[in-house]
Amino acid sequence: MLSEQTRARETKLIALLRELSNEAIDDEKCEELTHRFVDIYDGGFRHRYSVLHPLLQEIMDSSDADQGVSEFLTVNLNTLSAYIENKYISDGQGEHSKIYWPIYKLCDHINLEMARINEQRSQENRLQDLYAKIGDAQSKLEHAKKDAEKARKKVNKAQTDILAILSVFAAVILAFMGGMTFLSGAMSSISETRVYKFVIACCICGFIIFNTIFLLLYIVSKIIEKPIYARCKSLDCTCEHRCCALNRVRKRLPYVFYFNVCTLALLLSVVFVQYGVPAMKSRDDTQVVTSVSKPVSDKDVSGDSGVSPENIQAIE
Repeated sequence: MLSEQTRARETKLIALLRELSNEAIDDEKCEELTHRFVDIYDGGFRHRYSVLHPLLQEIMDSSDADQGVSEFLTVNLNTLSAYIENKYISDGQGEHSKIYWPIYKLCDHINLEMARINEQRSQENRLQDLYAKIGDAQSKLEHAKKDAEKARKKVNKAQTDILAILSVFAAVILAFMGGMTFLSGAMSSISETRVYKFVIACCICGFIIFNTIFLLLYIVSKIIEKPIYARCKSLDCTCEHRCCALNRVRKRLPYVFYFNVCTLALLLSVVFVQYGVPAMKSRDDTQVVTSVSKPVSDKDVSGDSGVSPENIQAIE
């Protein structure tokens, strides 16, 4: 057969197979397709794998991704082959006998090519899954390397942090012991001093010791990167109006704020009672004495003031 005729019949076969891959067929359609296949295969025409492979690849690419192949093509070819076989068995002659073996070979070759393409695609999918797993493993390996580097840095920093924390706690203990020594000395001499001075000294000492110890503990919290603040009402601290510095201390460090406020209030109250009240009384007494000891003239004595010389002598 000439090459031009072969190419023309291959073109007809490709168009016919595309048509079979679009919709299901019935017996009436099978008879029509039988005549068309007879027209293609008449004269000793044989299809080629090189023609079927691109066509099947195209049909499978356009089919449903979940199925992987075009079900219409395989089902229709099997239906047509069964129809031709029944006709061939019943008749034994005619065009069905001419097309029986070509159709049988065509169905066999198409099923074989589809199985091969499906296997190839399955291998490609497994290979892609393997590549994805390798990429995931590489990503996890990079994260593990970063975590290991962070852990190494933390281990290297741990010794320095431990020494710093121990030093700070030693300073805390020394500050506390110094404060206790001062208070014990003050308590031992309480009988020799006035209560006001004792309370003032205790307030000043407690104020200094408390804030010093808090400062040292704050340094420890910064070293170990753990906050000692109280939790704010808003977790991300997104208040509409930002708090001032004093208000932030009251909300985030209430124990520090109220201790200092109470200590300072007690200190100021004692200082006022000890020194302010006597000074005010002394000033009032001075004003009274000054007003009474003012010189009295004869006009005042003889006038309408109502003060007699006897009263003045009595007052003096």
